[in-house]
Amino acid sequence: MSKKTSKSSYMAEQRKNKILEQQRIKRRNAFFKKGGIALACIAAVVLCAVLCVQLVLNSGVFLKKTVMESKNYTVTAGMMSYYIYEQNHSFAKYYGTSLSNIYNPYKSLKKQDYSDGKSFFQFFADTAYNNVINYLHFCESALAEGFDLSDETKDALKERAYSLDPDEYGRGLSSEDIYNAIYLSVLAAEYSSNLYNKLAPSAEEMEEYKDKSPIFCQNVDYLMYTVSYAKDDKAAKEKAEKGANEIALSKNKDEFKNAVLKYLTDGKVTSIDKADAATQKVVNGVEYINASYANDDAGNWLFKKAQVGETRVIEDTTKNCYYVFMLTTAPFIDTQKTVDVRHILVSFDSFESKEQAKAEAERIYQLFKDGKGTEQDFAVLASRYSEDEGSFAVGGLYERIRKGEMVTEYDNWCFDESRKHGDTGIISTSFGYHIMFFCEDNISNWQINYFNTATDEAASEVLAEMQKNHTINADINKIYAIPEVK
Repeated sequence: MSKKTSKSSYMAEQRKNKILEQQRIKRRNAFFKKGGIALACIAAVVLCAVLCVQLVLNSGVFLKKTVMESKNYTVTAGMMSYYIYEQNHSFAKYYGTSLSNIYNPYKSLKKQDYSDGKSFFQFFADTAYNNVINYLHFCESALAEGFDLSDETKDALKERAYSLDPDEYGRGLSSEDIYNAIYLSVLAAEYSSNLYNKLAPSAEEMEEYKDKSPIFCQNVDYLMYTVSYAKDDKAAKEKAEKGANEIALSKNKDEFKNAVLKYLTDGKVTSIDKADAATQKVVNGVEYINASYANDDAGNWLFKKAQVGETRVIEDTTKNCYYVFMLTTAPFIDTQKTVDVRHILVSFDSFESKEQAKAEAERIYQLFKDGKGTEQDFAVLASRYSEDEGSFAVGGLYERIRKGEMVTEYDNWCFDESRKHGDTGIISTSFGYHIMFFCEDNISNWQINYFNTATDEAASEVLAEMQKNHTINADINKIYAIPEVK
């Protein structure tokens, strides 16, 4: 009897445990089901939040706030974003294929260190910040004097702005933001260029300066070759010093070149005529320099002590090299005229082929010829189309160009003896096609140094006065907080 009762109790206990286990499983499944729903809800909320942030960033609402302002001008975060990425683009263009050795253009600029704890984004922002402060000073002064861009130039700048892709310059940036930024910078550039020429010394003042300080108005021609050595490498330094001193034994230009060749080939080749093409190219790269006086070791030797054909070696420990100099002309007054030209650059980099670039240059040139053909017409077209960031803001103008300063094709066109005001044409250089407009001859080479020094000093005084008169309100932290491009 007891055995049967024990078995029944055992079976009852098993059924009870089974029911409890089923209940536990049911509760657990219900919990995970609810938890899954909760997690899904959380994930959905997070996704919505991310999407909302992206939508807000892409809307450009953060770019509407003011980050800098003067009495009459406001610079928004959008305008500053354009300036920042314009700095970035110029930096990338300058370093070209070696850019990847400096930073990764495809990663966040805010997450890549530049120096002193600052990111590359902050580096470009600081440069833009300093530039815009000057823009505001110049624009305030321009407004006070009633100076403004022509309607034709404004229209050209608007076309330029709307032809650019806003996504390359800011997160949520508009074409209107780009136009406002370009307008401010071009107005500042035009006004400062106009002011600079007004502050320039007169011809009489430059002649007086030449009589009082002739050495500062003279030039010399000389050869220079740089013999470098590895830092902290005693053997390399001794070899470089020996090579520099052997080159310095030369008595004329030909001996100088042959001595450089001998150094480059460890004495295996001593005549340029017997060198291979690559070596000839290096030796022909020995610098022929036309320079004005500088108050340093090289300058004082070249202008005050050296005789024609004489050589000297000067070490530069900061750059780990020896410079070998040979004076080829005595100090002289360089009366070669400088020239003023305007140009419109159509860059090869913007087209799939040179033929396409040429077709675009010819199209723009035809626009000029179909108009009135004036210098102002050309300047307006340069403001619209030129890809030369160094001159489009002033209508493609380069003033006081010295012979030999530009690439060969450009130089040859500018200094053609038959050149006169209004001459135009298209030339090709390694940069692209240039539509040219010749303005006029300008001052002589010997006048350049005094002209620049005197004008820079006068301009510095004027800028200091502007800084006293114009209050600029700016917050660099707001600029650092500008969203990056996608």
